[in-house]
Amino acid sequence: MRDAEAALRTLNATLEALVDVRTAERDAVWRTSEDFFDICGFDGVRRTVNPGGVAALGYTINEVTALTFGALNHPDDRADSMDAFAQVVAGATIRDFDMRMRAKDGSYRHYSWLGVRGDGVVYGAGRDITQRKAREAELHAVEEQLRQAQKMEAVGQLTGGLAHDFNNMLQATRLGLDLARQRIDRGRAADAAPFLDAASRGVDRAAALTHRLLAFARRQALDAKAVVVETLIRDLVDLIQRTVGPSIAVRTQLRAGNGPVLCDANQLENALLNLAINARDAMPNGGVLTLATAAIALSAADLAGDMGRVPGDYVAIAVIDTGEGMTDDVLSHAFEPFFTTKPLGQGTGLGLSQIHGFMHQSAGLIRLDSALGQGTTVRLFLPCFVGTDSPSEMPNPEPLADAAAGGQTILLVEDIDVVRTLTAEILREQGYRVLEAADGSQALRLLADHTHVAALITDVGLPGMNGRQLADTARQHWPELPVLFVTGYAGQALREALAPGMELIGKPFNLDVFLAIIRRMVGGAPD
Repeated sequence: MRDAEAALRTLNATLEALVDVRTAERDAVWRTSEDFFDICGFDGVRRTVNPGGVAALGYTINEVTALTFGALNHPDDRADSMDAFAQVVAGATIRDFDMRMRAKDGSYRHYSWLGVRGDGVVYGAGRDITQRKAREAELHAVEEQLRQAQKMEAVGQLTGGLAHDFNNMLQATRLGLDLARQRIDRGRAADAAPFLDAASRGVDRAAALTHRLLAFARRQALDAKAVVVETLIRDLVDLIQRTVGPSIAVRTQLRAGNGPVLCDANQLENALLNLAINARDAMPNGGVLTLATAAIALSAADLAGDMGRVPGDYVAIAVIDTGEGMTDDVLSHAFEPFFTTKPLGQGTGLGLSQIHGFMHQSAGLIRLDSALGQGTTVRLFLPCFVGTDSPSEMPNPEPLADAAAGGQTILLVEDIDVVRTLTAEILREQGYRVLEAADGSQALRLLADHTHVAALITDVGLPGMNGRQLADTARQHWPELPVLFVTGYAGQALREALAPGMELIGKPFNLDVFLAIIRRMVGGAPD
């Protein structure tokens, strides 16, 4: 019995010693840690705080316990911190709650808080993460500088490529006009025609380049209709075969029964031709080019990273070549504007970027798979058309009228003097009476003074009141006034918003097409 009592006393002494050691360790952490520990009543009054935590902020224990919870918080954090405190009082546990506390010198330190409810109290533990936040801010600043540098590099590449290509086109146009002028001045007007044709080709090439730029910027005007992709490809195969040459076999794997897609058929044809030309250049010694289609359902996971794309049914178009393939470095730059692996002067580097822009404008997406020596596969995904009209029900475009111009009065609004003067001269040569205005205000005054205006031709990008605003204002007084918008920056939104009696033509326009539209709009015979 005595031995048992002695053993019990020894055990109790050992346990007390262990508790004393653990308590001393806990007290040491409580006293010395610069993390902030506190115990608050449900009323928000701090009952106690750890000496190290308040000392790190420059306070004494009495200074802090005299303040209610939230008094030291940053003003912007105060409402959230009070809400978090109320949640803990209600029984929730709060973890990793970021809150700033004011030091005695007026600066703020970041703490990541853990809050737990106890028996009538709230236990709080805040870890000082100020240095981590500072490092994160520095990293963010460096990343932002890097993004800005990359943007500037892309802008430099874009403007450099533009300057190079446009200068070449302007040079061809200028030389053609200069040579034509020389022949005319020497009385050899008949010899001027080839040089005028060369100048016109320079303009056409410049227009094609700006069209590609608008596609890259996703600002081209699209004429979207229901299109059966398989039919479009079958009609295009012969042209693709002639384009790539006899050394490349063009094959198709077209899945029957795919539904139509909603897109601009001409732009899709251009995209496929561009991809075929790229494939031809990647197969200098010949090979096989395959065009395949398939129906596919894309989930949200499949579209991760493609903002704005909607999960659902798509038609996939694959353009597959057996060519040289791309290195990882080339693949990473493939969609950048003016990036090309072709020799100087043999490629603009806008083909893939144009297709990329067209696909995004059409609510689709593009995927590129390639490896050096293993060929390239480009996949275009277009969402299935869910409208009620079938492609066969789509009306054919109305044929352009070919009647001669009458003596009707046309109001021409253009802020670029030389463009306005030349356009007015063209119209006058066709027999129209032309009123000229440089802005919307002048145009409205002319409309008020001339009650028999047969049509309004206006540039969209006017200073002050733009062309659309001018047309809407004019139609409030003359509801039936025909309007032709002329623009070098034709967005899809403008085309979709055209009211009856309004049409749109892009700059630079073909003269015959321009005049045919005018004749159709005014619908008169010559006086």
